[in-house]
Amino acid sequence: MNLADLIRKPLTWLIGAVLIALAAWWLVATLTGGKRAKVEAELNSNIAGAALDSGRDAVNTVGQQQGSEAAVDALGRDNAAAIRNAPGASATVAPEASRAGITAICKRASARSDPKCARP
Repeated sequence: MNLADLIRKPLTWLIGAVLIALAAWWLVATLTGGKRAKVEAELNSNIAGAALDSGRDAVNTVGQQQGSEAAVDALGRDNAAAIRNAPGASATVAPEASRAGITAICKRASARSDPKCARP
């Protein structure tokens, strides 16, 4: 037996073992790859559904907010008309009473930006 025979046999076994390992790895990857693709597709579908639901909720929220703002605006217009059309609405108000009323209104956050509420 010479040195070439001693090297050739283990090398042949090593190459065979590597090829068997690669074949096993390929088989496992092929069998589980289909499952992974199915799970990823389902996950992507769920993500897309969640995004659509979120967008729908956002649109509904904006629509409801606009409806609420329109109702508040209508209430303000109705109140202003009721005050202007009330009996005695054209009567002169004492300056002190007028100042007190404006001061009270200016304490509300919604009226603070009104020029009448500006403080010197």
